[in-house]
Amino acid sequence: MVRVGIASYGYILGSEALKFPKLKPVLSLWGEKVGTLKYIKDGYRIGYGGITEVSGEKYISIYDIGYSDGFRRLPENIIKDRIFRTPQNNYILGKVSMDSIAINSHLDQIQIFSSASDLAKIYGTTEYEVLVSLSNKIERQII
Repeated sequence: MVRVGIASYGYILGSEALKFPKLKPVLSLWGEKVGTLKYIKDGYRIGYGGITEVSGEKYISIYDIGYSDGFRRLPENIIKDRIFRTPQNNYILGKVSMDSIAINSHLDQIQIFSSASDLAKIYGTTEYEVLVSLSNKIERQII
């Protein structure tokens, strides 16, 4: 008998101890646009505490993923320095809110991450913790 666990999502924890085949992450997180900010002017501030000052963004959209969905808040320096990027190379503007995030994008749907590895490094945790934190209210689609 084998307990597959997190390997079914393409991750192996502690894989240096055992020989495993190269796995590919199979879970990604997507958000749907719920609104767009209009009349964006340089100097406007976005998010709790206004930690992001808008400068040069052409598009800012609000997407339906927040910390109530298990997408934890990113540290302020990660947001300010635009370190975390979506697979489309967009970045989050302002702190993650309870039910939404602001991203410099105009897309109707955006892939927020395709692998939990970068987020795990940012949070100082494991891919497993990032993945199991995602709320069961998020729609799952098997492709």
